[in-house]
Amino acid sequence: MIHTTVDNIVVPDTAVTEAARDVASTYLSPGLFNHSQRVYLWAAARGTALSIPFDPELLYVAAMLHDIGLVTAFDSHTIAFEEAGGHVASVFAAGAGWSAHRRQRLSKVIILHMQLEVEASADPEGHLLSNSAAMDVVGTNLDDFDSGFRSEVLAHYPRLDFSADFLAHFQDQAARKPGSAAAGMMRIGAENLIADNPLDCPQLSVPASPRSGYARAVAVRVRGGGAAYGSERVSHTSSPRSSVETWSRSNPTFSRTRNDGVFQDRTVAQSRFRPVVIAASSTAEAASVA
Repeated sequence: MIHTTVDNIVVPDTAVTEAARDVASTYLSPGLFNHSQRVYLWAAARGTALSIPFDPELLYVAAMLHDIGLVTAFDSHTIAFEEAGGHVASVFAAGAGWSAHRRQRLSKVIILHMQLEVEASADPEGHLLSNSAAMDVVGTNLDDFDSGFRSEVLAHYPRLDFSADFLAHFQDQAARKPGSAAAGMMRIGAENLIADNPLDCPQLSVPASPRSGYARAVAVRVRGGGAAYGSERVSHTSSPRSSVETWSRSNPTFSRTRNDGVFQDRTVAQSRFRPVVIAASSTAEAASVA
């Protein structure tokens, strides 16, 4: 478990980070702005505690701008919001005098934050941003941090109406861009995952494991007749004759059956949170969060 305080987190103080913070506070809603600040704190705390080498300035600017593609001024009607945000961030960095390589790194980190898994060895800033954005949106891996630090971060940057605001943006993105990662997230039950985030109900205890009965699943990917769910396997069977497909897993016992396009769910487990909704399709599908 990570034990630290906000005062122990190194927040880079440069002209570029100040400008990025100004851009974020100007264009993002208060809820999204505070989300961006929390994401940096979660990410920097994790990177420092786990000895993941990262560039604080690059990570901070990426955290400030990773959702900039959601706002009207920078929204794209043709590409996913994380890609649009990566382009905006690259232009911002060019104006700040960053080298071409550093601009490309910033754009890549922002685009990567919507991927399900980013290895720290492959892209440390991408890994930290993706992991921390998911944690702030749906509550994955909250038990990695002690309750004191979580409470302190929330006191510095309250959640306000973030969850409702973020969900509205995702619903809009999904409706207009059905092939986007945001749309994939909505198809696997993002509304329930966001609503059940313990960060919005800090008086509730945090799950002991991200793969427990009330896990925060962010994607199901079909792989050769099965699907990956954390470290578990999800069985997948189909019946061409009746157009029935069934997915099932344990911990808790869960099954989802699709009969001619109609889903039927069955979960044999109870928790203080609503059961996780897991869906999949016959083709590979993955989603994460911003």
